Amino acid sequence: MPSNQDQSPSIDRSGSTDIVLRGNWRVESLAASGAIDQIRSTVLLFAEKDDMTWDLTQMSGLDYIGAQLLWDGWKRVRPVFC
Repeated sequence: MPSNQDQSPSIDRSGSTDIVLRGNWRVESLAASGAIDQIRSTVLLFAEKDDMTWDLTQMSGLDYIGAQLLWDGWKRVRPVFC
């Protein structure tokens, strides 16, 4: 069973054009890790690049709070997915 640390939400760059989201993107993990501001700024940074593709397959959970965080970062436009 993964530890809570392993479930912390994160964004990793894989290669030059792929963004991989990992961990639990549910409100309890976002709040507990204190990562909301950092995640928000990272999503905004990567979302500005048109050539990025987003891989959500490594996420262990996503609720409406995590989804809204992504949607706002993507400026309410669906990005390209792997």
